[in-house]
Formats: sequence, C-alpha cells, structure tokens
Amino acid sequence: MKKLFTYTVPRPFFGYNIPIAIQSCYLRDYASKKKMLFSLPVTEVVRNNSYSIFKKNFKKKNISIAMTSIFILPIKNKKLFNTLMQDLHQNVNFHFVLENFIFNKKELIQWRREYLLLSKLSNNYNNLTKMLNQIK
Repeated sequence: MKKLFTYTVPRPFFGYNIPIAIQSCYLRDYASKKKMLFSLPVTEVVRNNSYSIFKKNFKKKNISIAMTSIFILPIKNKKLFNTLMQDLHQNVNFHFVLENFIFNKKELIQWRREYLLLSKLSNNYNNLTKMLNQIK
C-alpha cells in the first residue's frame, strides 16, 4: 500500500474555514477509499501566506500529498506558488479531495495557468455585465 502524506491549514482558504479535525477526518476517509496508508496531517502555521512547514516536510520527496482543497495552495500568488513548486520532486502527486483532482507537478502548474486565465475572463464578463446593466 502506498503512503499518502496529508497537509492541513488552520486558516481560511477560498472562503472556507474548515477545522483541522474535520480536514483530518476527510483526508483519512479519502486515503481509505483510495486504499492508501494515511499519515497524520502536517499542519501549517497560522500566519497568512506561510508555507514553511510544507517546504520543510515535502521538499524533493517523491511522494503523494493530499490536501482538502487545491485552494490551500497560493494559486493567485505567482512568486510564492513558483517557489513552492521548484522545491518539490518532479514526480510528486497531489490529491485535492474537495475538487476530486489528482495532479502531478506539471499538471498542477498547467491547471493553475488555465484557472487564472478563466478567472480573468469571468471577472471581465462580470464587470462588463454590471456596466451594461447600469447603462439600461
């Protein structure tokens, strides 16, 4: 059985504030369903944009890491995201439970690019719609 390393954060992400105990239960259930060995979560410090525990525990290791959501990562912070990615092993696998995604490092980087592009289009569309409604 392959070991699944887990990572949790005690701070809000993407509008959610899920307690560590709930994240841990959710990740344990996910590992069981995937027939993987669950490891107790590595929990990040509370400060915003801090990923020191992540860097310390997962640097250059060929492992599988599960997180409650992809938005635990600094998706919108290019510099911080790239710093995290450069320190990871090329073959690391990410499991994002809420989104039901499993990505390798390359796929995660590609997904981020596409997500940021789509969110810009969505924001532009929403702004355009608001402007048109104001004109009416």
